[in-house]
Amino acid sequence: MLISGKEKKIKIIIENKVESKENNDQTNNYFNHFEKLKSSGEQIIYVYLTPISASQLMDLTEPECNCKNYIHINYQYLVDYLLEPALDQNISSKTKNIITEYLKSLSQLSINDDIEEHKQELIMALGNEERILLSNFWQKNQKLIMSALYAISSDPSQDQETRDSISTALNNLSQEKDYSTYKIFYDDILYVKDIKKSDIGFQTVRLLKENGLINNETFEFLKQDKSCSFPLLKKKEDFTDTEIKYRKYKTNSDPELIYNAEKFYVARNWGKENTEKFIAKFSNKFPGLKYE
Repeated sequence: MLISGKEKKIKIIIENKVESKENNDQTNNYFNHFEKLKSSGEQIIYVYLTPISASQLMDLTEPECNCKNYIHINYQYLVDYLLEPALDQNISSKTKNIITEYLKSLSQLSINDDIEEHKQELIMALGNEERILLSNFWQKNQKLIMSALYAISSDPSQDQETRDSISTALNNLSQEKDYSTYKIFYDDILYVKDIKKSDIGFQTVRLLKENGLINNETFEFLKQDKSCSFPLLKKKEDFTDTEIKYRKYKTNSDPELIYNAEKFYVARNWGKENTEKFIAKFSNKFPGLKYE
């Protein structure tokens, strides 16, 4: 591979785990083996590939394998950053057909009943077009889908394992759906009402800015806040691929805060727990600030 005008030999060592966990300290053994054989100027990239979800991958602070020199990726990552972009390149029709068929196979529900300990119902990855279509289908047909799940969970003709699995899914969906909205007051005056959790950070920063409450000290406080696991303020040039891909910041709009000629965007990754953490922290820092 040509890197910065210099030719380099690249080795990619992949440990692929599907339906199994690491055993016998494999990744450390492989790492030690290939590092001993490494020649001068050679670059070795160690990859740990598993079919975990995108959200689980985002939450990782280190790879799940024993050797922490590996990069942990999932099949969705391969689809988003390698396979689908490859289809837009000047490749042969044979290669394009192989990639297209592989993409289809990754999106198929895989059910293995033959070996009980490996029984699974797993979709490895989805193409972007398919993901959008399915997300839109869910948005338009939530009630119908929920009703269908309830019918299956309460149908005595279904096996117990199926009914239990569907009941668990229904309970999780019901618990996670949160339509809470908030009002923000400053000095007992209503500033904004009916805001969604995703906008609570942005609306708070806007209130502080419009009321002249952002100075060097409070600006540092805002920059250091990570109530939602991501920095509250971040520059566009500092975004990671993950933050852009999963819309952790509203990157398709103008900067939401400009301070000392620096342009920042405000985090949008707010769930119930980190929203409550944010409210407690900011209410304490700014006494006039109140949320309902």
